[in-house]
Amino acid sequence: MHPFSFSEFLEICFKNSRYTDRDKAFELFMRYGGFPGIHHMEWDDTAIRQYLQSLYNTILLKDIVIRYSIRDAGMLEKILEYLVCNCGNITSANKISEFVKSQQRKVSVETVQNYINHATAALLMNQVRRYDLKGKRLLESHEKYFLCDTGFNFATIGYKKEQVPGILENIILIELMARGWRVSIGKLPDREIDFIAERNSEKRYIQVCTTLLNDTIVDREYKALESVSDHFPKYVLSLDNSFDTDRKGIRWKNIKDFLLEK
Repeated sequence: MHPFSFSEFLEICFKNSRYTDRDKAFELFMRYGGFPGIHHMEWDDTAIRQYLQSLYNTILLKDIVIRYSIRDAGMLEKILEYLVCNCGNITSANKISEFVKSQQRKVSVETVQNYINHATAALLMNQVRRYDLKGKRLLESHEKYFLCDTGFNFATIGYKKEQVPGILENIILIELMARGWRVSIGKLPDREIDFIAERNSEKRYIQVCTTLLNDTIVDREYKALESVSDHFPKYVLSLDNSFDTDRKGIRWKNIKDFLLEK
């Protein structure tokens, strides 16, 4: 079962006359994700969360616990919940092991890494590696992990405003992968580029943020891209309805417009 993209989600909303407002539909897409089954239900948080939890738990049970003979399913759930809570943040098996230790539990770094590998093999999580733009190589540690669908964020920890930046990155990643882009994270000496997207001879550099409300945010998002001197397109994506700063060839786009591009 492949989740809908935002354009498909919006099309179904329009077709069913549930919502004809793009902004409202996107709010629901961020919260509920793109699994087709939700369109046969009432827009009710409790019912939809139960449905998404059933999908999530089925993947955990059939594709991970049973397939890999996991003895401590509770520890698996705790590790995956940590990844969900830190969606879009750099993490490592060692860091997760230390977190579990702080919760008065014990799990080896090897076990954590095995559980993460099982989750990515089950297509529950996507691993995105970092690319050293100065050294021109993929790094072997401290990756980022994203969900296969943002609805599983709602299923596991609920919808929280502080999670929105990570959810937006997750949505953009899924869209890029669906369009056939190979995605990594750009590492600079003192900055980071959210996504480097490559497809055949094409390449794009992309920053994702909620808003560009003040100069501090603008500088943070734009300066990372300004540090890259090649000629490939560079974008800053946000939820703002308009923004008039396209500097040094870096283009701004509304996230919803980007997702609806053909």
